[in-house]
Amino acid sequence: MDDGLANLSASDKRELLARLLRERAAAERGSEDHSDASPREFPMSAGQQGLWYAFRRDPTITAYNVFMPSRFRSPVDLDAMRRSIETLVTRHSCLRTVFAESSDGNHPIQRVLASSPPEFRVVDATGWKESDVQEAIQREVARPFDLTTGPLLRFAVVRIAEDNLVMVAHNVEVGNDTLLCGLVGIAGSTKIGNNVVLAGKVGVTD
Repeated sequence: MDDGLANLSASDKRELLARLLRERAAAERGSEDHSDASPREFPMSAGQQGLWYAFRRDPTITAYNVFMPSRFRSPVDLDAMRRSIETLVTRHSCLRTVFAESSDGNHPIQRVLASSPPEFRVVDATGWKESDVQEAIQREVARPFDLTTGPLLRFAVVRIAEDNLVMVAHNVEVGNDTLLCGLVGIAGSTKIGNNVVLAGKVGVTD
């Protein structure tokens, strides 16, 4: 996390996140109706096509992976954290998007899934040395993503003690960097068990 974001207070982070989400919502022409469980398909952007062709050449590639570790020095309600993250994923279609070739095989497409719960795992690191924790984080961020199936968002919580945890937010760089910061902010706001309530769904496909 960069110094600017790290130096913000918890209330400032929540205010920043709310503003970013409002700007995203305003940039969209309308919200999506996800009552239909069928995936929605759209052409890929140029940047997404570059990532797709790199993945097709080497499915184990991790050069485009983005990760953000954050340490919590207080008790954390992990269930509330998971629920809040899932709420934001439901709201933003770009966090439920996977990639594929079109049915005619002529062009790549992005496919927005009706549901794609992010991976959320807790690693029991009781008694671990700091070097062990760092190695676990490195192993986590070195895991490749399957762009065709998803989910393209993962959270790993390395729990050293009840009041000492490291959360690693991890996704693929497909234009979701701002939302990744937002997800970390959401997670931080739930550390004492507060659920986060967000308005409406936002369709972001690029």
